[in-house]
Amino acid sequence: MCKWGFFIVLSFLLGCSQSPKKKSLNAVSNFQSDLFEVKKDSVFTYTFNHEVLSSLELSSFRKVVLLSTPFYAYVEKLGAENKVVGLFNKSRVGNVSDSIMSIGEGSEIDIERIISLNPDLIICNSYQLEALESIRTAKLLVDDFNESSPLCKASVINLFGAVFSKRVKSKLIFDSIVKSYAKLDFLDYSIGQLNNFGGVWYQPGCETYLANLVKDAGLQMNCVDGRKTSVVLSQEEALVAINNSDYLLFFDWKKTEEGLNDRLTEARRLSKNNLKIIYCNTYQSEFFQKSILMPGKIINDLNKVVKTKKEGEFFKIINLEK
Repeated sequence: MCKWGFFIVLSFLLGCSQSPKKKSLNAVSNFQSDLFEVKKDSVFTYTFNHEVLSSLELSSFRKVVLLSTPFYAYVEKLGAENKVVGLFNKSRVGNVSDSIMSIGEGSEIDIERIISLNPDLIICNSYQLEALESIRTAKLLVDDFNESSPLCKASVINLFGAVFSKRVKSKLIFDSIVKSYAKLDFLDYSIGQLNNFGGVWYQPGCETYLANLVKDAGLQMNCVDGRKTSVVLSQEEALVAINNSDYLLFFDWKKTEEGLNDRLTEARRLSKNNLKIIYCNTYQSEFFQKSILMPGKIINDLNKVVKTKKEGEFFKIINLEK
């Protein structure tokens, strides 16, 4: 959460188009996340209720395991990949060194592989802690998914800068991100984002990271008011949400467009008309890495794709016949 206020997790200008008008933002200091605190020799992480999640005495960590793919974006931007020995869901991240080992895919953490790597630090989400109880290694719990503001989420690079001894570099990077981010003027289109996993429908809350990205891109997000997480929908509610959206935003982590058929079968069945999809292949575009540390580029690309109906760097429009 910001001091001022599932993923996901979202540019290039066309030859004769004009840059969207931009609204000014506040100072860099207004966008520091409350989910962490950096001190001289230690760091602390917090829940969204500001209860302590973890604390870590800083050291020269050389063998770090990352149990969330977004964490790799921070490390890569800092140029500290040589200190990472293991990455969870490595297949979902492009251009990762062969020297970094896969430590599990999907929801299955490979505990034996982690132990064999003998790490000196594990950076993970708090809900993964129970699975790691048998590993007596320093752990930093970072629940960055609780951060709903794109700029406050980007500020987490300062936490990683402290852990990897790159404080000056992380500050320069974050300052640049804030200065390049500006909310865009409103376009009269509604965007839905529904996922069906195991027959259960999920819709983002309006106070989630994804919803804020879409709104900052100048678009109306069909979401659940007042909720900071995704919400389970009934079949009837999903039917209404799908048919009340001009576009459905779809993130495909497969290497091709096969996810369209695998995961949109139910949405096509409920739709009264052909589905208009704003499609993002997260693997090909490296969306997970870039959305965190290039949020301005993401919202500009989304805005232009909807406005011009032409393919962008991250998004393109696909019409799926019913």
